[in-house]
Amino acid sequence: MLNTKLVIVDGDEIKDEVTFHSEFKFKLGLPSFYGANMDALIDSLSYLDDKTCNQSKYWQLGKNENMIISIKSSSVFRDNCLEVFMELLDVITATNERYESSKSSTRILLQLE
Repeated sequence: MLNTKLVIVDGDEIKDEVTFHSEFKFKLGLPSFYGANMDALIDSLSYLDDKTCNQSKYWQLGKNENMIISIKSSSVFRDNCLEVFMELLDVITATNERYESSKSSTRILLQLE
């Protein structure tokens, strides 16, 4: 099994798209210039295993290392903003497609609690 890194996101903190991006920016250690939109999140997650492009202050993945994003109180997040919740699923899918097309075994996994 590949090594994994765990990021815990608090679904109780996510009330709308603004608080979603704020929570992810904080938990992923993204820079002040993070675009706070889903395309920017895909870009940020897609380069966690690339030392030349990674913008995270906290997270660096090895070329074949996984990250688990665990969302505590995921049902609260889903109930508060279903559209953003569904967009996150698309973000994870798009990010993993990028890793797959680059022949990396790195994956971003979503754990809902």
